[in-house]
Amino acid sequence: MKRFPAFLFLLTFLFCRITNAQNLTADISHLSAPAINWTLTIDLNGFEAEENNISPDGDSRSVLATQSSTGLTASVFIEKAENNGDYLACRKFYWDKAAKSPLPKENLSQYQKGDIAFVEHDTKEFKGEKVDYHSVNGYMSNNGYWIDIHVSKVGYKTEDKNLFEKIFSSVKIENSKIRNVSELFLWGAVTFYAKDYKNASKAYESILETEKDKINMDKTIWRVVVDNLGMSYGITGDFRNSIRTYEYGIKFDPEYPNFYYSLACCYAEMSDLDKAISQLELAYARKGNVLEEEQMPNPAEDSSFEKYKNDKKFKDFLKKNGL
Repeated sequence: MKRFPAFLFLLTFLFCRITNAQNLTADISHLSAPAINWTLTIDLNGFEAEENNISPDGDSRSVLATQSSTGLTASVFIEKAENNGDYLACRKFYWDKAAKSPLPKENLSQYQKGDIAFVEHDTKEFKGEKVDYHSVNGYMSNNGYWIDIHVSKVGYKTEDKNLFEKIFSSVKIENSKIRNVSELFLWGAVTFYAKDYKNASKAYESILETEKDKINMDKTIWRVVVDNLGMSYGITGDFRNSIRTYEYGIKFDPEYPNFYYSLACCYAEMSDLDKAISQLELAYARKGNVLEEEQMPNPAEDSSFEKYKNDKKFKDFLKKNGL
């Protein structure tokens, strides 16, 4: 399936615009990962995600976000604990590393509030420049995972203290999983990039569980989910499920050409050239409906059709379509 590299570019483009997608807003106030059965809630309303990552194994989560109105930067890391220690052990592990950074640390203090172990410090100047940098790290532990929450600001003033306290006072652990479609889309993107098609299939199938009767999410995002699910199955040779996925896509979106093209790839791989060409005809009849960021794929350059390059039926199709 030669569309794979092009669709990776499209996937990147779409994830960059995900925060504007209907019903698929990137939620950074409810953080978890597919392998984690609980949710960290934190008030990051008004923050824009600069980085939003899930590990391919679905076992860790990280977010970096900024709030332009206040100048705050916030990051959250959730990952498997290095040992069975509590939040104090978590603080020791991470702060032992952070303390070695060249950043001067003034007014350094360590303390605990509730289930969070804190480290707070200032940096008035760095490399001869006045920065008035204020930093607070909060460390937590839950069910074998460690959490590092870091909030900071350059140009800190005393009255900014309430901004920091508001964020940390909002932090809670919900010992249940809050379903988050944007998290699943992110996991699908990460695993698809990593060629971990088994987990990519799990992510995309979970998303489409909510779309059985009608398309509720942004249609372009939905097309990517369907197409990447079909490719995840097809690349691993599971053509039965790949065909099922694309037929589902056609049922709700019959004018999108790439579902037909991908079906043609499946049939070509299954050595059914007649069905493959039939689907190619349907695809090329709709080639004007590709997404703005896409190009209509060329079967003459697709490995799925390599074995047919000298076949008269295939060559006739290429000639008819100017390929």
